[in-house]
Amino acid sequence: MTGQYELRPYPFYLGVFRLWRDLGYAIGAIITGIIADAIGMNASIVFIGSLTFVSLLIIYYRMKCNDDDLLKIKEWPNNRLFARHY
Repeated sequence: MTGQYELRPYPFYLGVFRLWRDLGYAIGAIITGIIADAIGMNASIVFIGSLTFVSLLIIYYRMKCNDDDLLKIKEWPNNRLFARHY
């Protein structure tokens, strides 16, 4: 995997993950509060559950492994791009 792909260090990917995770906490709390105030607590719980299910479908679709994939999910632990070097 050299040549056309730039290999970025592990801290970069960890930072991107933490950014989206923390934004999800903040935005999720705000949206849940708005829905709970406007419609009710049960509606906010159903909405967040539905949003989680939609997220599951997106991840399932995007991370599917085919025979011609560049990098298969099951090979991630053995790939040097994702291996931690201490």
